[in-house]
Amino acid sequence: MKIPGFHPFGPDDLATYQADYRASGTEISDMGFVSRLAWGAAFDYQAARIAGLTCLASDGGVFTCPHLVMPLGDPDRERLLKVLAVVVPTFESMGWPLQILYVDEGRLPLFGDLPGFGVRTLVHDDFTDYVYDAEALRTLSGKSLHGQKNQLNRFARHCPDATTRPLAASDRDECLDLAARWCRERGIDCLDPRQSDLVPIRRVFDHYDAIPVLGAAIQAGGRIVAFAMGAWGNGDTALVHFEKAESGLPGLYA
Repeated sequence: MKIPGFHPFGPDDLATYQADYRASGTEISDMGFVSRLAWGAAFDYQAARIAGLTCLASDGGVFTCPHLVMPLGDPDRERLLKVLAVVVPTFESMGWPLQILYVDEGRLPLFGDLPGFGVRTLVHDDFTDYVYDAEALRTLSGKSLHGQKNQLNRFARHCPDATTRPLAASDRDECLDLAARWCRERGIDCLDPRQSDLVPIRRVFDHYDAIPVLGAAIQAGGRIVAFAMGAWGNGDTALVHFEKAESGLPGLYA
């Protein structure tokens, strides 16, 4: 559904989005450009620049209810009020209550005592990010990661010829075929983003060389048996958006 004053969000928004993403300092993985682009169609994200901030709005798409993504940039109280002055009447004209999603904890004070607004804050643990220490993942040291280390050793014994290399746009068909097989083995609709991430993965591959995506592929037996896609986040954080592995190879996901 077309939202007045907004345009379909896509690769052309990269430069502005990235500048405001860096300025925001957000640590939420879903706010990375690669993630927003990948899932943008499923959420029907539309973009507008308001008060010097990048704003994404959604009619809910196939996932959720209409909402505004937390504006990106360096919002202060004055800028936030200017955004709300535009967005609230727009949402009201569509018959939608305003919900703002993906708000970093450090930005919550901006919503305290907003004149003319009543604010209710909700936290859903089911949608929070997993955060790992990079050095711990590199070494798999310590008791908590002992199980992962066992799985990795198991895979190494099972596939001694396995190699890891950077993912490339030319890997598109092979990776999409792997993701489709993953769906079929589980009896799910690979074209339904509520059940599968194949469509978002395909969208990333469609723009692979034009967006800041990073990836890795694991090859064994002359074919890609697993791949991952991610991007650099803010600060010293890396974001992992997608991981797929061939079934039947012990320890491969680890």
